[in-house]
Amino acid sequence: MIRSMVNGLVGACTLTIAHQVLRKLTPDAPRLDVLGEQGVVKLAQAAKIKMSEKQVQKLAFAGDIISNTLYFSQVGNKRGLLSLLRGASLGGAAGAGTVVLPGKLKLDSSATKMSPKTKALSISLYVLAGLAAGMAAQAGRKK
Repeated sequence: MIRSMVNGLVGACTLTIAHQVLRKLTPDAPRLDVLGEQGVVKLAQAAKIKMSEKQVQKLAFAGDIISNTLYFSQVGNKRGLLSLLRGASLGGAAGAGTVVLPGKLKLDSSATKMSPKTKALSISLYVLAGLAAGMAAQAGRKK
């Protein structure tokens, strides 16, 4: 279980770092950070909790790392290519979710739906993260 969580953390960190680098490289980068912040604000409003912008950013960042670690830990620790295939599948599903779900959750979907390129980058970031988690599983498995 600990090994799976480490693999998930590798995926979560890969996603976060790749997202930050992409934001510096292209204006078409998805704003996954904005989606997280919108979710925190929505939950805080429902709970009638007032938060500063800095608190919202910190909580969204922590929530992203924790939730993505748990999600990508599902890659597991199996021998062979299964972990890579599972990582790519999990990443593709999560990436598609960032494109499709924001509007349905009443979040500002413009953060990931600006253009076809932004949609493709959103999905690609998550596939990359899933593959990173799968590669961590391959590197950490017992022979």
